[in-house]
Amino acid sequence: RRQRQMCIRDSYLVLSDALFATGDYRYAAYALRQAFDREPSLASNLVDKRDFYSEPELFERQLSTLERYVEDHVLDMDARLVLAANYLFAGRPDLCLSLLENPFSEELRGTPEGILLQQSAHRVMFGDDVEGGAPAAVTPEGSAEY
Repeated sequence: RRQRQMCIRDSYLVLSDALFATGDYRYAAYALRQAFDREPSLASNLVDKRDFYSEPELFERQLSTLERYVEDHVLDMDARLVLAANYLFAGRPDLCLSLLENPFSEELRGTPEGILLQQSAHRVMFGDDVEGGAPAAVTPEGSAEY
């Protein structure tokens, strides 16, 4: 049963990445939420997604496309979620945190997945143990309390 749950969880993460690559940010965000809902610790499993691409430049182009999209659609919380997750999973926790602390991300900051991403970015940036320990409390303003 546990192996089946892990497979489903990982499927949502893979699906989210595939949808991000095609520019379908709404459903990429949906799949990401499903993955985090099933396994919140995924936000702490930090890998560099660029390593999964045979051509890392392709990931960078996809990320640039998403960044431009978010600039043009500042209130699209799905795209913001996908961008924040991709920043975190590409070894850029500072950009993840900056995006989540942006005033246009206020709605996203209050969601379970926004909180997970924000806490993981804080742990990476400030040297806290990413693998264990209790998550930092997140205030409505979006800054962690230590």
